Amino acid sequence: MVVIDAFRFAQEISAFWGILDKNIVRGAFETTSKLENIEDVTALIRRGGGKSALITMSPDFYAHHFYDYGFDFIEASRFPTRTEEQVKPEMILSPKDKAAIAQRLCQQLGFELSDCVAFGDSMSDYVLFKELEHTVSVNGDLIIRTLARYQYEGLDLNEAFLSV
Repeated sequence: MVVIDAFRFAQEISAFWGILDKNIVRGAFETTSKLENIEDVTALIRRGGGKSALITMSPDFYAHHFYDYGFDFIEASRFPTRTEEQVKPEMILSPKDKAAIAQRLCQQLGFELSDCVAFGDSMSDYVLFKELEHTVSVNGDLIIRTLARYQYEGLDLNEAFLSV
């Protein structure tokens, strides 16, 4: 088995994809299955005085479409936008970056990390789940389910949110 890190993975997929047409990315985003009621949860968070953030290792050109669902902040791996550019290690998020970004956003917004809730599904959320008190595994793998304070299996983010 060959194990590669987030940067090497980003290099490989970038070489495979190249620079993608915005319409192709939008079409892929629209046809990808997503949890139901994401907009309801981001609206609930906002009404409660909070802010919502999507922190993902996914490419930014894809993740930024989630702004349509009401997220206040989206942090994602930044991929080249021109063919002559290379993938840069400092632009690709790692699991450790998720916790650091959450801490930075809390500091910037005047929130305590202990007041935040994180939703995650895989080992890329491990470090974040170790840092936060309120964590929800959403259809998570075995390790994240074990580490999470709450577990949710299903297709509705509102139900997962209300489980906290």
